[in-house]
Amino acid sequence: MPDEKQPLIYILSNSIKDFNSAKDLGYKYLKFYNPYVFEMNLFDRIVDKILQPILGKKIYQKLIIHTKINVLFPATNNDCYDLIKNKIYWFPDFQHLYYPEYFSEIDLIKRNSILSKIASSNKKLVLSSNASRLDWESMNLSTKCKVFVLPFSVSHPTLITDNADKILKEYSISMPYFIVCNQFWKHKNHLIVLKAILACRNSGYNLLVVFTGKYDSNENADTFNSFIKFIDLNDLRDNVKILGLIDRDKQLSLMKSSIAVVQPSLFEGWSTVIEDAKALRIKVIASDIPVNREQISENVLFFSPSNEFDLAKSFELSSELVTKEVESDYESKRLNFAYKFLELIQN
Repeated sequence: MPDEKQPLIYILSNSIKDFNSAKDLGYKYLKFYNPYVFEMNLFDRIVDKILQPILGKKIYQKLIIHTKINVLFPATNNDCYDLIKNKIYWFPDFQHLYYPEYFSEIDLIKRNSILSKIASSNKKLVLSSNASRLDWESMNLSTKCKVFVLPFSVSHPTLITDNADKILKEYSISMPYFIVCNQFWKHKNHLIVLKAILACRNSGYNLLVVFTGKYDSNENADTFNSFIKFIDLNDLRDNVKILGLIDRDKQLSLMKSSIAVVQPSLFEGWSTVIEDAKALRIKVIASDIPVNREQISENVLFFSPSNEFDLAKSFELSSELVTKEVESDYESKRLNFAYKFLELIQN
């Protein structure tokens, strides 16, 4: 969009790495601010100490942030943002309504508490899909907030075509492959992919699936351990390559070079992986869940997320799926998202 329409965006974070990742996308009007580290001179500290009993803690910090930020997105209930009047909430998905067993009791309480606070506010709530909007409405909360459905688009760094072969060589990938790009959370449904690989091998179709995504955290250790155990028990080491968390540009290059991107999730709010695939104009094999149907309708094969034989069939059929250039104008889609978001924050 024209320069005069581009807003100044502050990345509020305690991690300069987060800011640098956003900065790499090339947006000019971007600044970093750490709201959790605040230095005051002697005069500021004296005034702050006097005002704290009246106006609450961190008053100077709140005033500084208030003067910088016109609209906070996504809004949080951190008290350092108290003085920002215009807040827009965002909630990723309502997975906990369908799979409460994947959450601790504390996490369930937190999620429902956040949703109740959002509902009782008179602010805006952004959801990423119509499927999420239906889930929100199913909660029957007494709500004052106004809901907007705004599916996001993705921005990619410029990929260097000549690097593709180097990246394949770096990860010792020497045969055609499918790719799964998800963290190893239980709802991401990685195990169904392994079962489908086994079904393919048993029917005489030998294939390779590359997995990227973080797996070395305490929260998903059991899921990843079950994943590795299945590989070992069924001797699938030659059919699976686990890369872990890799650089974004390398991940996108591997996606671009793959036969198809596999998105096996049981639940999503709006899949970044599918958006990536659409932007790259590559084939997708996706679980047949409402949000995936809403998000993509071309260059895709759907499979039942609980049926490994259905996925195995999709693996075999994928070579027959002709990729159509339907998303060749993804830049227009991205620009449309930008204008809609700008309209949202300005009104």
